Amino acid sequence: MRHSFSKTSEHMRGDGFGATVVVSLITIAVLFGWACWAVWVRVSLIEVSRTARLEAGRTLQPIQSDVSGRVLTSHMVVGRTVRAGDLLVEIDARTERWELEALAAEHDGLTEQIAALEEEIAMRQSALRDAVSAAGVALEEARASHTQAAVRAEQMEDETRRLSALERDGYVGTVEWLRASADLRVRNADLTARALSRARLAAEGRANQSNQRAILSEKRKTRAELQMALGSVSARLEKLRLEIAKRRVVAPIAGRLGDVALLPPGAYVAVAERLCTIIPDAPMQVVAEFSWATAIGRLRPGLPAQVRLVGFPWMEFGSLRATVAAVATEARSGGVRVELTLDQVQTARVAIEHGLSAEVRVTVDHVTPLELLLRTLGRALSPSEPTRSPGEPTRPLPMETPFEPSFPNDIARWRAP
Repeated sequence: MRHSFSKTSEHMRGDGFGATVVVSLITIAVLFGWACWAVWVRVSLIEVSRTARLEAGRTLQPIQSDVSGRVLTSHMVVGRTVRAGDLLVEIDARTERWELEALAAEHDGLTEQIAALEEEIAMRQSALRDAVSAAGVALEEARASHTQAAVRAEQMEDETRRLSALERDGYVGTVEWLRASADLRVRNADLTARALSRARLAAEGRANQSNQRAILSEKRKTRAELQMALGSVSARLEKLRLEIAKRRVVAPIAGRLGDVALLPPGAYVAVAERLCTIIPDAPMQVVAEFSWATAIGRLRPGLPAQVRLVGFPWMEFGSLRATVAAVATEARSGGVRVELTLDQVQTARVAIEHGLSAEVRVTVDHVTPLELLLRTLGRALSPSEPTRSPGEPTRPLPMETPFEPSFPNDIARWRAP
C-alpha cells in the first residue's frame, strides 16, 4: 500500500510541473501578444454627436405671409414639386385693387393736367418773347420818330431866327415872322409829345413783360404743386402694387414642399404666419453639434465619419458614410456646428430624407493602445480645470482674506514672538 501511494505522489508531482510549464508558456505568449498589440496595432479615436440632422443643402426656405387677410386659393400640397415663381397662396386683394384703380385714374388726371399746363407755359413763354421783341421794335420806332421831330424842330428854330433878323431889318413882314414862331412852338410841342410817347411805350412794355412773367411764375408754381401731387400718387400706387404682389405668395426657389399649413378658401392668415417650407433640390448634408472641448482643434474638414439614423438600427439598415466639410470656429450655447457631406455611393438600406435625426461618429485619429493609455493617464494626472465654453466669461480668482484676530486669544498669539 505504501509503495502504491508513493508512485501516485510521484506521478502527481510530475503532472503539476508540466501544467505549470504550460501555463507559464501560455501566459508569456499572451503577454507577448498583448505587448505587440499595444505597440503596433492602431485603433480609431471616435468623437460622437447624438444631436445631428439631415438637411437639404443650406437653403431650406420657410415661407411666411407678409400680409394678413382671407385666403382665396391655396395650391400647397405636401410633397408637391414647385418651380421658382409658382403660385402657392393667393390672399384677397379686392380692396387694394379698387383703391389702385382710383389712384390710377387720379394719376392719369394729374398727368393730363401737367401736360396741358406745360403746353400753356410754353405758349406764354413764346408770347413773352414776342412781347419783348414787339416792345423793342416800338421803342426803336418811337426813338426814330423823336429823332425826326427833333431834327425838324431844330430846322424850324434856325429858320425862325433868320426870319427874326430879317424882320428887324425890314426885309420880312411881321406876320410871316409870327407864323414861323407859331410853327416852332408847334414843333417843340410835338417833340415833347413824342418823347412822352416813347417813355409811355417803354413803361407799357415793362408792365406787359412783368405781367407775363408773373403769370408764368404762377403757372410754374401750379405745375410744381401738380407734380408733387403726382409724385405722391405714384408712390401710393407703387405701395399698393407691392401690397397686391405680397398677397400672391409664390415660390422663391425650386424644390419640394416639406410641410404646409391647412388653408382652405376663406381661412384667415396673419402677418408672419408660416405657410410652408420648401426643400430645395440640393444634395443632402448632415448638420451635427459637438461639444466645444472635443470639436475645437480636433475636428477638421476631410475627416471620415459614419452617420447612424435614429429609428433605423444600423445593424439592420447599415450606416451612411460621410466626410466633414466645415467646422464652426465659434461655440454657440456650448456646442460647435459641424457640417458633413454624404458620399455619393451608399450601402445603407434606407431612404435619405430631409429632417431625419441621426448620430454622427467622426474618426479623428488612429493611435496605438499604448498611446491611448498614456494619454488617458496624462489626462487623469493633470490638474483638473473647470469646463468652460469659449464664450463664457472667466470667473475672477477669490481674493485672500486678511487676518482678523479674534479677541482675546488670537491677539495674544499674534503678538507672541
